[in-house]
Amino acid sequence: MRYSSLHSATMVSTLRQLASLITDSVDTLESVYLARGVALPSDITLPTTGPGDNDAAQAALRQDPGVIAAVSTIMAAAAQLSAQVCDPVITARNAAQSFYVSACLNVAQELNVAEVLREAGPEGLDAQEIATKCKVDAGVLARILRLLATHHIFCEHRPNVFANNAISAVLDKRKSSDDLFKKSSLFFRSATELTASLRSADGVPSARLSFNRAFNTTLPFFEWLHQPQNSAALARFGLAVKGIGENTLDNELHAGFQWGDLLPNSLIVDVGSGRGNTSLRIAKRYPQLRFVNQDLKSQIRDAERYWHQQLPQHVEQGLVRFQVHNFFDPQPIRDADVFLLRLVAHNWPDRELEKILRRLRDAAKPTGTGETRLVMVDKIVSSAARSTPSLPAGDASGKALAPLPLLPNWGIVNAHTYYVDMTMFMLLDGVERTLPAFEAVLNRGGWKLERVYHMAGVEESHIVAVIADSE
Repeated sequence: MRYSSLHSATMVSTLRQLASLITDSVDTLESVYLARGVALPSDITLPTTGPGDNDAAQAALRQDPGVIAAVSTIMAAAAQLSAQVCDPVITARNAAQSFYVSACLNVAQELNVAEVLREAGPEGLDAQEIATKCKVDAGVLARILRLLATHHIFCEHRPNVFANNAISAVLDKRKSSDDLFKKSSLFFRSATELTASLRSADGVPSARLSFNRAFNTTLPFFEWLHQPQNSAALARFGLAVKGIGENTLDNELHAGFQWGDLLPNSLIVDVGSGRGNTSLRIAKRYPQLRFVNQDLKSQIRDAERYWHQQLPQHVEQGLVRFQVHNFFDPQPIRDADVFLLRLVAHNWPDRELEKILRRLRDAAKPTGTGETRLVMVDKIVSSAARSTPSLPAGDASGKALAPLPLLPNWGIVNAHTYYVDMTMFMLLDGVERTLPAFEAVLNRGGWKLERVYHMAGVEESHIVAVIADSE
């Protein structure tokens, strides 16, 4: 009985702590928005009126460190508070059936529902009218949209009448972030084979990956994408990658590694550059630097076109080169000041990443001739366990931990990192790494971790390494 009473008191105390975190953070948001003269985000249960003068100001405020901290605290505390008070059976059941949200979201995306409702305006449309435009059954579509509205995606502001809200408006194809959602069906099919892939006794990677099982192929993911019959999937994936690049926040690139500290004419090699969006953004801020974009032939052709459109003066002045290169082959650039790999490491298991890093180490400038640095821009996975009962300043990578009683990794706030980790595994046998895992693979590849940068409001970190002393 005594234990039961103590446990109950502790739970109440935790509930109060979580509630206080929420109210304190709401107070912070109100004061910041009021001080800046910006309206608070609108009621998510009401239709959006479309783009307004306040949108840009709200978007800018979302990058304010104080706002980021307050929003993160509200998200984490609200989710943990709900999980703590809810019947565990209901919580587990909702989690088990959350795939319906993904499936219904994919339906809305494929049927262009957000665009139909945007044209209708804030009054929305009856499900029958939406279904007529989409050429589907009205009753089933209403049920799908109602499930989404129950999760605050779209709103049903009168019975069977649906409209966009701030969340569903993001699905609108006139927004570049639309491209991020076009990958969902590919990933969804792969996820259905996750259990079978784990139980596979076959040691061949292609035989155990969820993607290969779902699409009945022995080809690696990227090779499969480039097959003629998969041109639609390739186009969609390309749009997704483009969307990710275009939605990169400035502080993801500029608030970490100090590009401005490099000497004029320093050479940055963007390894696996894609269309070169990352290096281009750095070049725009630091025009005194030189760049080489390296990737496979099809990507480099696109990069040349993109740079000619976006930064023609850099091309004309010879400050950027475009080089067809497979990063598993010997690295041809021997005088790089920085080898840059953005969102490359997570595509590969350790055995392959080690080979990539070794090629770069072999091409690095010798010590004493101007040290070559390796900069990887990637997610660092944090544990959901707090290492000590006290509140340390940060995790092993120096990232700030969430305050007690929240999960130290901020819980649902950073859920996307763990979703992407599963995606990398299912498609590529890749992995989002912890800091110790990064350190280990760097050491095996001939590098030594020098520093880690974390940027407010950004999922990716900058992992900076120098050549290992023993090499």
